[in-house]
Amino acid sequence: MDKVINEKNFNFEKYLESYDNSDVDFEDYFYIGILERICKKVDVVKKLYALYSSDLKVRRSDREISENCYFIFFRALRDYAFKSKDFKYLNTYLKLLEIMESKNFLSNEKANNFKFEVKKSLQEWIKGKMQ
Repeated sequence: MDKVINEKNFNFEKYLESYDNSDVDFEDYFYIGILERICKKVDVVKKLYALYSSDLKVRRSDREISENCYFIFFRALRDYAFKSKDFKYLNTYLKLLEIMESKNFLSNEKANNFKFEVKKSLQEWIKGKMQ
């Protein structure tokens, strides 16, 4: 973990790769503070960079994370949003979906399948709250 976070930098790309190579659940791996700040990057900046300051306030690189790392975060955020039923994370997931679609990481068909999955989950959440 010391290669991921040190006094000055947070290597988000290595953090994602480390998570992907672990058997740990998303909510056990991602500190809520990190998740909140990364979600804000998706919501505001619309890009995720490989290197940030240790507090994630400043990007330390002009290089975006790899396509593979976008997918790692995408899958993890989807699972967390659906499991937690938290609209804030679902909203960030949808924004990330749009970003990945605009970068041509996803075909229109795949993107539409993910959007349908979100719509179906929302209907189930709402139905569950009304009962």
